[in-house]
Amino acid sequence: MSLLRVLTKRKILIIALISSLFSFNLSAETTNVSLQHVKLDFNNKASLQRGVKYFVNYCSGCHSMSYLRYNRMAKDLGITDDDGVVLKDLVKAHLMFNTDKISEHMDSSISKTDAKTWFGVVPPDLTMSTRSRSPDWVYTYLKSFYNDPSRTWGVNNLLFKDVAMPHVLANLQGEQELSYSESYGSAHKQAGELKIVKEGLLTEKEYDQMVTDIVNFMNYAAEPMKDQRIHIGIGVLLFLGILLVLVYMLKREYWKDIH
Repeated sequence: MSLLRVLTKRKILIIALISSLFSFNLSAETTNVSLQHVKLDFNNKASLQRGVKYFVNYCSGCHSMSYLRYNRMAKDLGITDDDGVVLKDLVKAHLMFNTDKISEHMDSSISKTDAKTWFGVVPPDLTMSTRSRSPDWVYTYLKSFYNDPSRTWGVNNLLFKDVAMPHVLANLQGEQELSYSESYGSAHKQAGELKIVKEGLLTEKEYDQMVTDIVNFMNYAAEPMKDQRIHIGIGVLLFLGILLVLVYMLKREYWKDIH
């Protein structure tokens, strides 16, 4: 009887887990917002360097990348001399505002208590955001803020309804308003389109490139070993291919007298 109860409880937990996952996927698929595709180049060091510059200046005040260290980032992004040595003074002067130790993680400067008071929630760590959401999601999110006087910061987001984050790039992108077809009605504003109503410091093309650089850096931060992993994977596949040929020839040699 006790074994039956244990099995029943396990079945209930499994069913509940599957149901919750199905509900999450269903809600994600029924959104009216189409993600914009972003083309990233993991080997474009200039883009990655611009991306970390933008991230540090506009994002790191609230968001951290607690799984990434400054020295590892600088080495991977080519902020080094001709011998491959990290230019510590350059990194400290332009990218390190929260610590003076280059071996430290890229933590935010805001305390969790202050963040909770100001925003209502603690800003999430962004190290793995492009893997948990996808680069296209982050790219679309950064381009989808629009004016909403009903919100605390005066903005909302087409992709993330009632977002707590202010639009920190508004002076660069400009201000957007959400327009929608009358046939949808005000209850379906997410079916509408965003339109620039006040120009920012950057043109649309320049802002798109800036967001692409940010997402490119965030995509690197989510998996710094990606480039090395790909090269190792190619080497392993080549080795297995050669090994397969040798094993097949060995098999034929062993079995030639039997067949």
